[in-house]
Amino acid sequence: MTHVTPQITVITDIEAFKYADVFKGLSINRVTEFIENNLGKYPHRQLLVSQLDYEKNPLYGINQLPSFIRPYEEQFQFEMKFLKTALINILEETLFLDPRKEQWLSDAIANYLMIEYVEEFYPDQKLLGKLSKIWGVRSFNLAKMNFNEQYTFLYMLTARTNLDQPLSTSNDSLIKFNQKIGNKYKAGLGLAYLASYIGKDKVDKSIKTFYKHYKLSQVKTLDFESILKRSTNTDIDWFFKDFVTTDRKIDFKIKKVEKTEDSLKVTIKNKKGTNVPISLFGLKNDTVVSKYWFSGINDIKTVTIPKSGEKRLVLNYDQKIPEFNQRDNWKSLGGFFSGNKKLKFTFFRDSENPYYNQVFYVPILNFNIYDGWTPYMRLYNKTLLERPFVYDFAPSYSFRENAFVGSGRISYRKYLSKSGLYLANYSLGGSTYHFQENSRYSTITPSITFGWRPANLISNKREFLRFRYVNVLRDKAESLGDFETPPDYSILNVRYTNRNPGIINYVSWFADAQHASDFTKVAFELEYRKLFESNRQFNFRFYAGKFIRNKTTDYTDPNYYSFALDRPTDYLFDYGYLGRSEDSGIYSQQIIIAEGGFKSFLPQEYRFANDYLATINTSVNLWKWIEVYSDLGYVKNKGVNGKFVYDSGVRLNLLTDYFELYLPVYSNNGWEVSQPNYGEKIRFIVTVSPKTLIGLFTRKWF
Repeated sequence: MTHVTPQITVITDIEAFKYADVFKGLSINRVTEFIENNLGKYPHRQLLVSQLDYEKNPLYGINQLPSFIRPYEEQFQFEMKFLKTALINILEETLFLDPRKEQWLSDAIANYLMIEYVEEFYPDQKLLGKLSKIWGVRSFNLAKMNFNEQYTFLYMLTARTNLDQPLSTSNDSLIKFNQKIGNKYKAGLGLAYLASYIGKDKVDKSIKTFYKHYKLSQVKTLDFESILKRSTNTDIDWFFKDFVTTDRKIDFKIKKVEKTEDSLKVTIKNKKGTNVPISLFGLKNDTVVSKYWFSGINDIKTVTIPKSGEKRLVLNYDQKIPEFNQRDNWKSLGGFFSGNKKLKFTFFRDSENPYYNQVFYVPILNFNIYDGWTPYMRLYNKTLLERPFVYDFAPSYSFRENAFVGSGRISYRKYLSKSGLYLANYSLGGSTYHFQENSRYSTITPSITFGWRPANLISNKREFLRFRYVNVLRDKAESLGDFETPPDYSILNVRYTNRNPGIINYVSWFADAQHASDFTKVAFELEYRKLFESNRQFNFRFYAGKFIRNKTTDYTDPNYYSFALDRPTDYLFDYGYLGRSEDSGIYSQQIIIAEGGFKSFLPQEYRFANDYLATINTSVNLWKWIEVYSDLGYVKNKGVNGKFVYDSGVRLNLLTDYFELYLPVYSNNGWEVSQPNYGEKIRFIVTVSPKTLIGLFTRKWF
């Protein structure tokens, strides 16, 4: 379809749902006029804006929604699709920047102009569009966010997880999210930030001057920098030295405010040490009554401003600055109690609202055969963006046991650097449920985890070292008799994990050590998966465990701490067993691939090892979700000869990790398919944990 506009002839096939051609023409006229007024005249006679080009660089957020959901008006959606594609094509065809090292400048201009377009023509457009007006959605802070706030929000997805990269990073060294979204949005935000600081007219004029003089020419970032610097007397070295070429975060807070008769002394702290300017707003009844810019704050600086009736001071109130944390940006001037943030309870999860202490809640139903179906209210503070301190509590009530149960965890995550030792996570968790009728267990587990990653952020390789001290307290009714092992125990667990989860080649291994008063044991596990061009996948797992010392053989139940061939006793209470104490019936057939990883129930004398155990588990898919598996192992108990064990069968991988069936065929037991009660030999994996099930739907995006 060809559109002749006063500025240029446009050829486009951009799709528009229920948007008439006559209105498309009006929208195209508006967009081309905006581009010429804010960028400059396109030097060619025709401009091609295709749907194929749009799909290479879509409007992220819109394109992830099903086609039948249209959150935006047809006009807005068409214009934004056309504007973005047209800008990218124009800049690529007329500004000959190094696409590998200086792509950020083209991204900055394109996204800055997109921000300007929305502010000019759609200033009230919400991020969720028409969805923000729906009952049950409109109360969320996410529904109240303006469309342009998505730029900071999506950039922060990587900044908060320490995966952000400098704008000057070579294009082939960017992780996929930064290449497609994060760095592009940060670049556009940078120019908007600069425009707010030195004046929008200066940045706008610099862009047009730059395009006018360098279109159809080889050009460098330095050329744009020199034009910008000539447009203002204000020092803007920080923009190119700190904002563009580093990944240092921007984060300020108001430390304190002192009142005098006619002025306010405001102490501002630079939490990250990034020397960039910060804006300070004075508010009265949500109306801006004053605005100031301050620069040169390397650490702490006290500034004095005149009183103008302010009731509240807020840093970065208009959110023009992509700031790491805005929760400590405000200070009330109405006294101590008026400065306290109010609690706000929100269903499920929301974006951050810096003016409230947010608590999220979601009712959930869980199940195990001893507690039955237990409804509980999960309370937590984890927002859509990662935050350092997180709590998550899930109090519940067991109607079957007529007792309170539940779990909880608090954790603090500290990112230390970009590579090498990059992460430290401190946590304290606890839980209390029943492990059989009238029998309760409680755990209290402090832990610390360190993480390493390579300098190349594209690499998926990660290493973790975790220290945890598991304290288990058990209690049961006197009528059930005494415990067969000490009821209470504590175990120091140290585990080193090394994983590289590639799509073609997946490799993960760990070395584990446990120390308690009556035993010390070590274990090693290696998992490898290979995906072939034929789409056939081979899985290999090796596990070996050895007791360094073991005094538990004198217990009434000597296998409680032993290595298990097919069903671990889970004395650390790590696994989601539906019936952890069952040794017969359907619940005993639940399998969790851990330790030996066998699927067949072999004779009792081979199912546990109090000396050492070594196994190999393999599988290969035959057709779609049908696989064949084979296991081989060696079981050694103290005082008796070791035994070679094996099994094989068919795995129905209906939904990996969520619902699977294992059908034994041949093992040490012989041909199991021909033996009686075959249904009791079938093993299954099933997940009823809501948190795990939610991951089934979110793992595509996160």
